[in-house]
Amino acid sequence: MKGRTRRATQSVIVAVVVLGSALSGCTLSAAEPDDARVAAVGRITDIDPHHGYAIVEFPTGRWFVNMDKRELGRFTVGDELRIDSFGRPLPPQPRSPRPPR
Repeated sequence: MKGRTRRATQSVIVAVVVLGSALSGCTLSAAEPDDARVAAVGRITDIDPHHGYAIVEFPTGRWFVNMDKRELGRFTVGDELRIDSFGRPLPPQPRSPRPPR
């Protein structure tokens, strides 16, 4: 009886490790930037956190871009904002570290 429970426990542990490694591989590939979705890139000129929009200067003109207030907290004035073809903001790209002085 102990042999069966020990073997079942080992099987569950192996299954969890294999599943976890498979899922971590999926998340690593999803973290890469997807430039195919980007329709336009602009620079944020003003943010209204109370109403949940940012004013963004694109090459074609200024746009009001609505977004969730929590998502709006990720951006500051002067950041680049990438939008898709429907006008939805895409997640910000990771900033490159500044070189030491």
